[in-house]
Amino acid sequence: MNELRQEFKELKGAFVEATGVRPRENNLWPPVIISKEEIDAEVRRLASLPAPADGRRESLIVHPLADPASPGLAPGIQVKLSVLQPGEKTKAFRHNATEVNFCIGGGGHTLVGGRRIEFQQYDVWNHPSYVPYVHANDGKELQVRLTYSNIPLLQQMEVYVYDEDPPAAIVPAGSEKSSAAPDPRRKSPYGLIPIGNDGGLLMPYEMLINPTVVESRPLHFSWAQVKAELMRLCFDLRGGR
Repeated sequence: MNELRQEFKELKGAFVEATGVRPRENNLWPPVIISKEEIDAEVRRLASLPAPADGRRESLIVHPLADPASPGLAPGIQVKLSVLQPGEKTKAFRHNATEVNFCIGGGGHTLVGGRRIEFQQYDVWNHPSYVPYVHANDGKELQVRLTYSNIPLLQQMEVYVYDEDPPAAIVPAGSEKSSAAPDPRRKSPYGLIPIGNDGGLLMPYEMLINPTVVESRPLHFSWAQVKAELMRLCFDLRGGR
């Protein structure tokens, strides 16, 4: 049986009168400031903890208006502070959220999507959805990272999925190709069908359930390279001065 299959008790829907009812106003979150001093103090606290079984010393940075069931710094964004001591590494993990990682202290490497990304302070890199990854600190300084993800949005939609024990092989995203012959029943012979003259298209069922895969790859933005480009841009905007 599919591990995602669930049994539910029978429920009935209800009609809610909406005639003349206006949509509710948005619950606007005021901005909050997390100071460097607060971050430094939390880094020291995390670093003082014994290494957990999964290797992940982490704290969420949460807005006071966030739902405790989907804590985030913004309604759909989670920000996580992570610390690794020199010589430590995390266990493999994957989830259907996408991540952007920002190293704010130390350095190390990440194994993700078949790549080994060596990073230093101020480097940025992403993790595609549901690709296993491991963080490691092979340097001599404390590794400190901020991770931004869309976990709260997925939790609010009740579609968040994670795996704390993914397959041992960390393979490139999209590299697991089936050896089975293509099934012609899963490919529409018609493609997208134009409807009207306004650009509308009719998508056949075969394309709807089996869309073309767009590969999401890990990307690494080295601060050394980004800084060089910013300095060049600044130089050009000043007219070469």
